[in-house]
Amino acid sequence: MKILPYASDFCMLLAFITTLVRWRYLKGASLLLGIQTLLAFPTDVTGWIMGQYNIANFWFYNVYMLPDCLLVATAAWALIKNKVAAGILLAAMALFTVAWGINFAQRPDTFATGIFMAECLLVLVAYLYVITDRIASDGKGLARPLIWLCFIQIVYYACQLPLFMVLGYLIKNDLSLASKVYMINPVLNIIRYSLTAFCFWSLIKPPVAMPGKPAL
Repeated sequence: MKILPYASDFCMLLAFITTLVRWRYLKGASLLLGIQTLLAFPTDVTGWIMGQYNIANFWFYNVYMLPDCLLVATAAWALIKNKVAAGILLAAMALFTVAWGINFAQRPDTFATGIFMAECLLVLVAYLYVITDRIASDGKGLARPLIWLCFIQIVYYACQLPLFMVLGYLIKNDLSLASKVYMINPVLNIIRYSLTAFCFWSLIKPPVAMPGKPAL
């Protein structure tokens, strides 16, 4: 169990490095997810250092929650073809931003569990729509790294939602059990960021046309 946080940090670092190495191949949705990956690792390390020196860090994680949600949700928006669905997602993102702002103004030093759960639900619904829409219109596209990146978001946020629901209860009633259940979080990070690194590495360089010849 003690090795899980270190394994999580390693996978986040791996995804961070892979994002930098493959940066020029990231476009649109993959670029937005790449930016989120670049933010995640330093945020995790900084929050850990603050905790080691007994510096309050809940406000820090609360601040990170907004760009994290907007980047991942905007990546989904970039993949949505239906204008109505895209508009609904934009409206949901705007409502989330307002809710986040109100919560942060009122309770900056308390971890925004409710806001994070709202983020999980928003992102989960958005990517489920993207996947079902892509399956209906282009089933063969499931093999592409971008589609697998969508699956990664679905698995990660679908697991985080019930996890933090349970943690919210356990923190008030059984801190010892809560600390054990929380170990699911680094496991999810290992899955998310190791697969993200793999997907970014799998992105194929676009074909380059030779002088006087069209690209293949």
